[in-house]
Amino acid sequence: MLSFLQKFGVAAPLVAALSNPHLASAQHSDIEIGYKDGKIALEIGSEGRVFRGDFPTSDLFEQTTDDPGFATNVAEDLLVNGLDVIDYNILGPLGYHDGTSFSTVPAGANITIEDNPGGSLVVDALTVGPVTGPRFIGQANSSGNVHSHIDFALNPLSLDAPAYGAYGLLMELTTDEPGIANSDPFYIVFNFGLEAPQFDQAVGDFAARIPEPASLVLAGLGAVGVGCLRKRSVLQRRSVA
Repeated sequence: MLSFLQKFGVAAPLVAALSNPHLASAQHSDIEIGYKDGKIALEIGSEGRVFRGDFPTSDLFEQTTDDPGFATNVAEDLLVNGLDVIDYNILGPLGYHDGTSFSTVPAGANITIEDNPGGSLVVDALTVGPVTGPRFIGQANSSGNVHSHIDFALNPLSLDAPAYGAYGLLMELTTDEPGIANSDPFYIVFNFGLEAPQFDQAVGDFAARIPEPASLVLAGLGAVGVGCLRKRSVLQRRSVA
């Protein structure tokens, strides 16, 4: 196997990964999902509702990746119902961060999401969300487990150093299961050529830009309404006095 891959010029790190299943499996990451309290829940880490990906700047998989994937996790009690279909919506235009601050998306740049039964979906600076499916991430098995990776590509392939930066997709997950609400909004942020400290800065800035879930917005409006009623009641008591 090694001689075949080396003969056709496959990069040494990829050769090592393909010849070592433990190393290969360590290269991918997943967004863990499941149903909780009537909606699709996401396993949230220290960076909040933002998940990382990486677009290589050269070699065999230049500007393409299938990470992160999407998976249930029995150990974390994250499961869906048997045979349910998990899809996604794109909620807004492609975001771009140059490692220092948000900036205009480089001219012509887009992310194409592939592996969709309905065809490829192109997201660029002019995309107006929500863009709905059917796009299709994956279907659960009979036990309610899902583990699926879809393909992301940064286009055009001619992008180079002036276009290095972090590219963000604002998304939500959906399901065909009646009564289960969509997930909270989240970002997948892909690094294209930034150094680690710059990408960390970009991830933090994208995390701060994520919209609040609709339920929290409604709760906030309710709190404002209660506050207004209390203030009106106080004013009325004062006027009577």
